[in-house]
Amino acid sequence: MLTLMISLLIALHTTSGTVDRCSLKKHKEFYEDNPKWVPSLKTDINGNPADANPLPFVAPFLNDTSGEINKQINRELFAHYTYLSMAMHFDRDDINLPGFHKFFKESAEEEMEHAQKLMKYQNMRGGRVKLHNIHKPCTDEWGNGLSAMKTALGLEKEVYESLLLLHSIASQENDPQLQDFLEGNFLGEQVESIKQLANYVNTLTRLKGSGNYQLGEYQFDKITLKGGDK
Repeated sequence: MLTLMISLLIALHTTSGTVDRCSLKKHKEFYEDNPKWVPSLKTDINGNPADANPLPFVAPFLNDTSGEINKQINRELFAHYTYLSMAMHFDRDDINLPGFHKFFKESAEEEMEHAQKLMKYQNMRGGRVKLHNIHKPCTDEWGNGLSAMKTALGLEKEVYESLLLLHSIASQENDPQLQDFLEGNFLGEQVESIKQLANYVNTLTRLKGSGNYQLGEYQFDKITLKGGDK
């Protein structure tokens, strides 16, 4: 299993088409490489030393695994923020593609669920949830459906890559529980999302090559993305 994941990670590094300026990498460089990433909590909410009365837990994290989970939480929230921006873009009166709006709104909700699931797991393992700034999306103008889907595909690949890295850290720390949690709740679902987005990008690319992209995009919005459904 680990060998397969490492192979996928290497493949992701060589994948073309990611919109670099809208990528998760830029968000990570802006915040996670900043030395102020980990806040210093010297006291708790009652003014007592933060470590004076540690909460009991059954399976504590080793080293800085808890910090890596906090980083993944932030990445999921960044994806949520980006998809929410996309959803509102396609809901504008001058664009009005309800299927794309619905798709990206549901994607935003899914990313928020992922972040909350990681937060709950962090607490369950005795870690501490430490939220940080969320970098604003690279743009407020996402263009047509094909452009937005390409950006979303690149983002999903990067999120998958970061999940594989977290899984690798869990393996290095001999933490099978965290590995099982990631495999059961994130990795498989992430692969399915990447496949779905790749299908959408390929379909929209063919429509663009047909010479009547706008009509094809309208039909894709209404039929494939169920834009006509209430």
